Amino acid sequence: MMTASMRAYIAEQPAALRRQETETVLPATLPRGPWRKLWCIGSGTSVYAGMIAANLCERLLQVDAEAISSQEFQLDVPDAQLGPDSLAIAISQGGATVTLTEAMSRARRLGTATVGVTAEASSPLAQAVEFLVDSRTGPEEVPPKTKGFTTTAAAACRFGLAIARMAGVDRSECDRLAAALAALPDRTAAALAAAEAAAPSLAARLQNAAGYFVVGTGTLLPAAYEGALKILETAKLLAEGRELEEILHGYFNAIGPETGLILLAGPGAPPQKVAAFCRAAGMVGAPLVTVSLPGAPLAEPHLALPDPGHAALAPLLGILPLQVLSYHLALARGKDPDRTRYPELYAVFRTKTIHG
Repeated sequence: MMTASMRAYIAEQPAALRRQETETVLPATLPRGPWRKLWCIGSGTSVYAGMIAANLCERLLQVDAEAISSQEFQLDVPDAQLGPDSLAIAISQGGATVTLTEAMSRARRLGTATVGVTAEASSPLAQAVEFLVDSRTGPEEVPPKTKGFTTTAAAACRFGLAIARMAGVDRSECDRLAAALAALPDRTAAALAAAEAAAPSLAARLQNAAGYFVVGTGTLLPAAYEGALKILETAKLLAEGRELEEILHGYFNAIGPETGLILLAGPGAPPQKVAAFCRAAGMVGAPLVTVSLPGAPLAEPHLALPDPGHAALAPLLGILPLQVLSYHLALARGKDPDRTRYPELYAVFRTKTIHG
């Protein structure tokens, strides 16, 4: 029987991230490059966490880094692309996804260095990889994962920082990222407080929508994808995450007064396109909520977030108001955010997860 709610797990995120500062997260030894290719592999929430890690590793290591679903990795990445010059980072909170575990076994067999980022140190994934990163997430016994997303993404970023230091990446850049990771729990607490204060009015603005688009820019795109998934899981309505440039094209044909729009904007967002999107939303009568980080081209956002300290960590703050908002949207629509819509389907989907 569940003893905690989604809201409690959302609130626990600063404490969970602090555990990464005080407890052992990284393995005693680290894989050594250089690598030609780096993969961040997961499913659903975990692949969005992988996007954050891939963006950071590509920036720090100057290596081709790609976030990819475990199924796509298995089906579309040929054996010839794997080997000692590649690194595969698997992300899974529970560490029991069948396809992901099989993907790591295959990559390891072909000589690829394999890393697992998980909250379960004794999971099948942990047994399948060479190197284990423990996200220190703690239990999360509700279907919509919130602290699991932020902690696994942050742990993967800590791993990226560690291998960057080992590779001799510019010390000042590494120190700046380390400082931002150390400050992340406090910035998370501040962002959650701001989101909780604003959420009831923002949920009221969006609650009558029949569907949602969550629009992201730059490094905030993973937060847009994950935020849309949280709305879908809690409010039980179709929600899609899209990039700003993409939404300005054909997708606007699906937008009208019945469509809720949420825009995440950071300092790299193109001002003219942000302005055009906001103006278009008003012209078609779509309810719009805007969330910004410092430096974003939004004069009066509905919610302003603190500076993440490093651009790669922006989605870890950007996701927080979407978690809180999805919870309030579910309540406003009379839905239980702590329960999946069709619990009987777990038995149907049994092949998705390795059961003990």
